[in-house]
Amino acid sequence: MPTVDEDRAEIQRLHDQWFRANEGLHIDQMQPVMAGEAFKHFNLNGFTYSGLSELTKLWERMAEVFNLKALVNENDLRIEVRGDMGFLTVESDCELEMIEADGSGAMKGDDPGATEVVMPFRITEIYVRDDGYGNPVWKMWHFHCSSRLLEGPRFVTE
Repeated sequence: MPTVDEDRAEIQRLHDQWFRANEGLHIDQMQPVMAGEAFKHFNLNGFTYSGLSELTKLWERMAEVFNLKALVNENDLRIEVRGDMGFLTVESDCELEMIEADGSGAMKGDDPGATEVVMPFRITEIYVRDDGYGNPVWKMWHFHCSSRLLEGPRFVTE
């Protein structure tokens, strides 16, 4: 049985592969990270996608509306492992080059007409030691991404 440190290293490796796959929307690099059709995805564009087939279809279409250039400035990365389940949280920035002004849902930035957009975001990735077919292999089962505010009152009383 692997150690917790080995499990954390495998989750980090999968996360790093996921981020690299996003830069340029490389479907062939994204697919091995996911738990097949068991995968659930809450995308930065505001929509929900179920299964690897829907995420693949999304990525094929997103490449027509923007170039996802980079995911940069990762900070506050945290990986927790409890038995056969683990999660990763991190904040980062998404750099987009817009091809179509409408983007993909909310993935178009705040400045209409801008061709270069930076979207601050935060994510939670859920991993299970199950490849979606019952084999004891770490895979991402859930990905939640949402925009991150950089300014303004964090508490109602501020």
